[in-house]
Amino acid sequence: MGAGLTVLVAGAGAGVWAVAVAGEEPSYRTASAEVASVTQTLDTTGTVAAASSATAAFGTSGTVASVEVAVGDTVAVGQQLAALDTADLAADVADAEAELAQAEAALEATIEGQAESVSYSSAAVVVPAASVLPAGDGPGSGAGELAELQQAVLAAQQAAGESLAEAAAALEAQQQACATAMAPASFTATPTPTPTPTPTPTPSETPSPTPSPTPEPPAPDLEPCVAALQAAQEAQQRAAADQEVLQQAIAALADLLATAAEAPAAPSSPSSPSSPPAAPSSPSEPSEGEQGPGALSDAAQLASDQAAVSEAELRLLEAEQALAAAVIVAPIAGTVAAVGLVPGATADSSATITIVAPGAITVTATVSEGDLPTLAVGMAAEVRPAGAEEAVSGEVVSIGLLPDTSSGSARYPVVVGVAEAPASAATGASAEVAFLLGEATEVLTVPNSAITLTTDGGTVRVLDGGEVETRQVTVGVVGASHTEIVDGLTAGDEVVLADLGADLPTSDTGLPGGLLRGGDFIDGGFDGGFGGRPSGFG
Repeated sequence: MGAGLTVLVAGAGAGVWAVAVAGEEPSYRTASAEVASVTQTLDTTGTVAAASSATAAFGTSGTVASVEVAVGDTVAVGQQLAALDTADLAADVADAEAELAQAEAALEATIEGQAESVSYSSAAVVVPAASVLPAGDGPGSGAGELAELQQAVLAAQQAAGESLAEAAAALEAQQQACATAMAPASFTATPTPTPTPTPTPTPSETPSPTPSPTPEPPAPDLEPCVAALQAAQEAQQRAAADQEVLQQAIAALADLLATAAEAPAAPSSPSSPSSPPAAPSSPSEPSEGEQGPGALSDAAQLASDQAAVSEAELRLLEAEQALAAAVIVAPIAGTVAAVGLVPGATADSSATITIVAPGAITVTATVSEGDLPTLAVGMAAEVRPAGAEEAVSGEVVSIGLLPDTSSGSARYPVVVGVAEAPASAATGASAEVAFLLGEATEVLTVPNSAITLTTDGGTVRVLDGGEVETRQVTVGVVGASHTEIVDGLTAGDEVVLADLGADLPTSDTGLPGGLLRGGDFIDGGFDGGFGGRPSGFG
C-alpha cells in the first residue's frame, strides 16, 4: 500500500492542524488563512493623574488664529479649543521635505555612481580568492558584493548615529543626576538656648555654658549619580563599538571601489591556479590600489550622505510635530473656566485654557523617537489603570516636543485624556496604554508565526498537495496574534507555522517573523493588546 496523506486535527478550535504522511510522525503544523478583524497597537505604560481641572496650551509658539470656546462652554475630550496661524509652520515642513528630498537624491546618486564604476570594470575585476562566490547578482558578484557592502555602510552609519545620540542623552542624564546628588542639602541646625546662670548668695564666677555640637548635614545620596555614570559609560562604549563597525564597513567598501578603479589595467582573466597567492596587505598599511584616498573618500561619502538623510528626517519630524502642536484640544471633558488667548496675539506654552471636570483623568506615557511619527493628536487609545479589570477608551490630547533624557535615551511624553475613568484610577497609579495605530475589519489574516519578514514585505510557506512552496505576500495591519494579508494568499490556504522535523530555534537562530506587537478585536472586545511586550522598549 502506497504512502497516503493523513490530516490530524490539533486544536481545531484555533484552526491549527498537524499534517503527516501515513505511518510517520506529523511533519508540519499549519493553519488556514481566514477572514477576521485585526488591530495594530503601540503598547506602553503611563502614569495616571486626576483631572478635576486641567490646563491646555500650544506645543509651539505663533500667532493665534482662532479661539473657539469661551468661559462657561462645555467641551468634550479631544475637542479643538484654539489654533495658531500655520503658514510659517507649514512652510517649515515644506522646507524640511525639500531638504530631505535633496539629501535622498544625493545618497541615491552616490549609490548609483559607485554601482556604475563597479559595473564598468566588473569584467576586468580580479576578486581575491577568499571572497569569490558563485557568479550572478548575489554576494561575490560585482553588483551583488557592492550592494551588500553599501548596505553594510548605511546600516552601520544609522546605528552609529543612534548610539551617539543615546550616549549624548546618557551623558546629560548623568550630569543632571550627579549635580542633584552633590548639591548642598538644605539644612538648618536647631539653636541650643544659652543657659542663664543661677544667682547665688556669695559672689562666684558665672559658669560658662557647655556648647552643644553642631549636627552634621546628611550625607548626599550618591547612588543615582553612580548608576547614571555607569549608564553613560556603557552608552559611550556602545557608541565607540558602533563607530568601529562603521569604519570597518567603510574600509571594506573602499577596498572594492579601489579594486574596481584599477580593473582596466588588470588582466581580464583570473590568475593561473598554479600561481602563488599574493601575501595579504596589513589592514593598517593598505597596499597601492587598496583604500586609496579616492576610494576611501568615495566610501566615506556614502556614510556622510546617509548621515545627512538621517538629520533631514529628524528635522522633518520636528517640523511636522510643531505643525501638529499648533492646535489646543481639550484634555478632559468639562466646563471651560478660563481662556488666556486672544485672536491675533502671539502665544506660546504659557498661554492656556483651563477646564474643570470632576472624575476625569489623564495618563502620561512616553514613547521613543522611532515610535513618535506613528502617533498624532486625536488618535484613539485604550487605557487600563492598575487594578482595573477592563480597559477604557481615551484619546491622545498632546504630544510633547521636548524629550526626557533622564533614562539615558530620548523619550517623548504623550498625554491621553480619559473622560470616564474607573474607580481604581488614582493619581500616581500606573496604567497600561495601547495606542490604536490601525484597524482592519473582515480581512484575510494568518497567524504571525507564519510570516517571515523581508525587505519586500514578507513570505509565507503554503502546504498544497503535500508540497510546501514559498509565496511572497503583502502585509497590512499587524495584530498581537494575526496579520492582515493584502495580497498573495486566498482564504483557505494552509500556511505552515512550524516544521515539526526541524531543529528547535536557539538564541543564535532566533524565531521567524518578528511581528511582536498589537492587539486583536475579537467579537467587539479587545484581546491581547495589553499582554504583549511593550513596543519601543528594547
